[in-house]
Amino acid sequence: MIWLASYPRSGNTWLRFMLTALLKGGVKKSLQVEAVVPDIHKREIAAPENSLFAKTHFRWGADHPYRNSTTGAVLLLRHPLDIIVSTWNYGRLIDQPVALETLVERYIVKGRIWSYEFGWAAHARSWLDQDDFETLTVRYEDMLDDTAAQLRRICEFAGFSAEDQAIRSAIETGRLERMQKLEADELAGNIDGLFTLAHELSATPGRYRFVNRGEKRTWTGLIGEEQLKRLTLLRGPELRRLGYTV
Repeated sequence: MIWLASYPRSGNTWLRFMLTALLKGGVKKSLQVEAVVPDIHKREIAAPENSLFAKTHFRWGADHPYRNSTTGAVLLLRHPLDIIVSTWNYGRLIDQPVALETLVERYIVKGRIWSYEFGWAAHARSWLDQDDFETLTVRYEDMLDDTAAQLRRICEFAGFSAEDQAIRSAIETGRLERMQKLEADELAGNIDGLFTLAHELSATPGRYRFVNRGEKRTWTGLIGEEQLKRLTLLRGPELRRLGYTV
């Protein structure tokens, strides 16, 4: 089983939609994605040997579930400032709003964005620095720039090939507007799916969306210059080690 490992709000759901389309030919309901690329945070994986991919936000370590079934990992990286903006939006969706400035400050001081005990860089290093299996690094920004090329890299890493038409169909399945429509339709139809839990936590379902902007450099104009200067000073080294700048 190959883990799709990411810090939260790094594009894992988008990638799962596209891989499900590649493996099964399309996605009509979001629960199909959960069946094909299960989320370790939502349920037990009954037969991990039968799952090619699975999602995790955990760090890699001795206590990671299904260690003995793991054959590799795709580490999905995203700029932490974009993760911060996406987390800010997600907090409003589930009625647990946190000020954007607070999230930025948490990252500057502690290196964390979510309330996990580990930070963004520590999560990435846990997957990159281990020698239990091979890890393929895929950047969210590269997926935006050339989705087809990144899907082909993942297919090759996982040991299967995909025809050009299948790649194009998978990209269409993961198109932002299509995923947003599916979320809206399932919400309106009270259909259980990947997005259900987030909306159940909301006092105003439908006001905000799980599937959000799907862009890069979303922090531009939202984060003040003073915070950016402090972030560069304190978090610049880890950003550069993982291929990012402010």
